[in-house]
Amino acid sequence: MVDRGFRIDEDLEGKSITLVRPTFVRNKEQLNEEDCEYSREISSARVHIERVMERLKNFRILHGEVQWNYLSVMDDVMITIAGIVNLSPRILNDQVFMYD
Repeated sequence: MVDRGFRIDEDLEGKSITLVRPTFVRNKEQLNEEDCEYSREISSARVHIERVMERLKNFRILHGEVQWNYLSVMDDVMITIAGIVNLSPRILNDQVFMYD
């Protein structure tokens, strides 16, 4: 899920990744009903993503500046933290998630 400014479409080609981006108004035209509903679903999901991001930020090592001697292991630290967050209780249940 990205916002308008992220131009990563080409980077994701051939990687079996679905890019989710809200529809934006162009030339000051109003969105059609389908695009409006799609954007509403994405906005609803973004709230939950912010909750996950908040869970990541709860780890003390991510507070403030990272000490230089941790830089060589920060990728591993982030992977571990993300794994712990992914194993924590769900934020969305299967009935609420927007894709099957």
